[in-house]
Amino acid sequence: MSGLLAKAQSAETRQEESLGLPATAVFVSLFPILSRSYKENRADFEQTVLKGFKTLFFLGLPIALGGLCTASEVVPFLFGAEYAPSSVTLKILPGYTFFYFPGGFLANILIACGKQLVDAWISFALAIANVPLNWILIPRYSYNGAAAATVIVEVAGVILIAVYAARHQAIKMPLPRKELKHAIVVNAIFLGILLAGKHLLGFSVLGLILFGVVVYGVLLLLFKVISLEQVKLYGSHWSEGKPQRNPAL
Repeated sequence: MSGLLAKAQSAETRQEESLGLPATAVFVSLFPILSRSYKENRADFEQTVLKGFKTLFFLGLPIALGGLCTASEVVPFLFGAEYAPSSVTLKILPGYTFFYFPGGFLANILIACGKQLVDAWISFALAIANVPLNWILIPRYSYNGAAAATVIVEVAGVILIAVYAARHQAIKMPLPRKELKHAIVVNAIFLGILLAGKHLLGFSVLGLILFGVVVYGVLLLLFKVISLEQVKLYGSHWSEGKPQRNPAL
């Protein structure tokens, strides 16, 4: 049993790392813009913050919802039947995935605004809080308890940093209410179509993933999250293999 636990924990770690890659790419690309605009142009800073949140919401929500819907099939498919028990963990981790996207961006905002020490103290407090949570949850729920503790700590971190950044006079971060509502509407429709594809159309794992990608792309176009011109620009960028600045969502 201990061997299965170790394997499941390994699968959980790989899931977290792979699901966080899109967010990391956004953090890295936007950090220089945040740092410069905070010092030079307040309007540009607020626009960058809101566009960053919008991008992360539209990236994080479908990944979280897709992981929630396909966990039972994806885990055995990717890692083998012996990892099947960790599919429950993957159903918990979408909460972490979604909150990690804006949470990491919030930390970058603090650093860009010169509040590295505040970020460090919040991270330290969350790490301390994680200890009793794991102590309480792991004995009863095993690696699923560890996943739940991770989600709880991430949510707490997002709330703490968001409140601080929005209220601090030197930052006054705009809250992305409109961007979040927009993302929720689009992803609610996406979830309904994805569940229909899973239960009514009987797709395989790969078929369901491909179906989800296509459906979400169409929804992004229909709801004008992205335009055809942006899609063409992305396509040209990848076909030519030349580094260009990606158009913001």
